Amino acid sequence: SSNAIIADPAIAFKGRLDAAACRLGGNAVSVSVNFESRMIDLQRALGFGLGIDAQEMEDEAFRIAANICDEAVALKAGGTEARYTMNGVFDTSARPGQVLEGAREAMAGWLPYVGGKWRPIAGAWRAPQVDFDESDFLGPIEFQALESRRDKFNAVRGRFIDPVTWKETDYPAYVHAELVTRDNETLWESLEQPLCVSAAECQRKAKVAVLRARGREVSMRLGRRGWRLTPAATFRVSFGVLGWVNKTFRCGP
Repeated sequence: SSNAIIADPAIAFKGRLDAAACRLGGNAVSVSVNFESRMIDLQRALGFGLGIDAQEMEDEAFRIAANICDEAVALKAGGTEARYTMNGVFDTSARPGQVLEGAREAMAGWLPYVGGKWRPIAGAWRAPQVDFDESDFLGPIEFQALESRRDKFNAVRGRFIDPVTWKETDYPAYVHAELVTRDNETLWESLEQPLCVSAAECQRKAKVAVLRARGREVSMRLGRRGWRLTPAATFRVSFGVLGWVNKTFRCGP
C-alpha cells in the first residue's frame, strides 16, 4: 500500500482501502490506506472528528466492508483493480460529517450508527437475510408515488483526480443505454468524485448511482421478525395479492 507523509493540519490518503496503519511523529502524519483502519484512526487515534472508542466500532462490519473494497474487479483494458478506493486530503478543520460522507461515498455505501456502534456497509450485493410473507405484515403496504421525469437520470458525468497529473478533470461519462431507450432521451446527473483516481472506478460508482435512483420506495409495517433487519440489509417478500414471490428489497439505511 502507499504512504503519504505530510504536516498538520492536513491528513492525506492515497492507495487501496485494504491495508493498514497510521503513525504519529512530531508534526507529521504517515497514513497507509485501509477503510477499516482509516476510520478508526481518524475518529479515535488521531482524535479527529467524533473521537469515539473501539467499543463503538463493529469489528465484523469493518472487516466485511474492507474486504469488499479490496475485491479485485476486472478491467476492460485488462488487469484488475480494487473495487473501491479513497484518495485525497482532509483538512483538520473539516466537519466530522464531511469526513464520514467522504468515506461513505468512497465505498458507494452507507455508514449508519446502529445499536451504539458504527457499522460501515460497502456498496455490493448481499444475500437476503430473511424471508417474509403475508403473515408478517401488520398493515397495508404503502408505495411511493412514481418518480417524476425531473428526478430521473440515466447518465452520469463529473470530475475526479487524474492519477498522472493529480489535477481535477472529467472522467468518462457513464450512460445506461437500456434506460436511455426506455426514457426516450439522455437524462444527465452530476456526480463529483474528488477522492477517486480511477476512471473505471468512477464509472462503477456512477452505475450504482443510476440503478439505485431507479428503485421505488415501499413502506412496510412488519411484526417481530422485522427486528431482524439491519440498515441496508436485503430481504425477500412473498405476497400473493401483489404477485410477489421472493421479491428482493433493501432496507433503508
